[in-house]
Amino acid sequence: MASNEVRIDKWLWAVRIFKTRTIASDAIKMGRVTIGGQKVKPSRNVKVGEVIDVKKPPITYSFKVLALAEKGIEIAEPADIIRDPYVFEFLGLPEDKPVMESDLERALVQQIEKFLLELGRGFMFVGTQQRVTVNNTHYYADMVFYNKILRAYVLIELKTTKLTPEAVGQINMYLNYYAAEVND
Repeated sequence: MASNEVRIDKWLWAVRIFKTRTIASDAIKMGRVTIGGQKVKPSRNVKVGEVIDVKKPPITYSFKVLALAEKGIEIAEPADIIRDPYVFEFLGLPEDKPVMESDLERALVQQIEKFLLELGRGFMFVGTQQRVTVNNTHYYADMVFYNKILRAYVLIELKTTKLTPEAVGQINMYLNYYAAEVND
């Protein structure tokens, strides 16, 4: 957001309408990107307030330029990736009675798309009850995700009761296993 003008191919890439700037430029050259109904060139600058139409057959998307972006997603602090606190109202679980961890896990998996959006940016679902083997003993992490922005696995151990030192030790064991055995 440093300048008043940004090339349209750069803006379309920066706001992630296209995966690369080259793909954005190619779409513009094929006439799939218009501003005010007019075809544009990749070098055309966009302005705040303009409406850009992008055709990705069979759908045409309209985007209003709210700000000019020259860079991709910038991460300045953890809150830019991970939400805090989490709100699980979309699960529809009763609030007036205790919830079993297995019920919470099942409800989260059934609503995985909403859960991923609640987690934050860049999360991909790996699975539930992922086996962790330490000293020939099998343990199971409740939920495992991969964050492509952080390039790291994110393990979730569901607890519906007060967090205990034993539970902290358990998740720490899982994290150490992933750090030593799974992460690249």
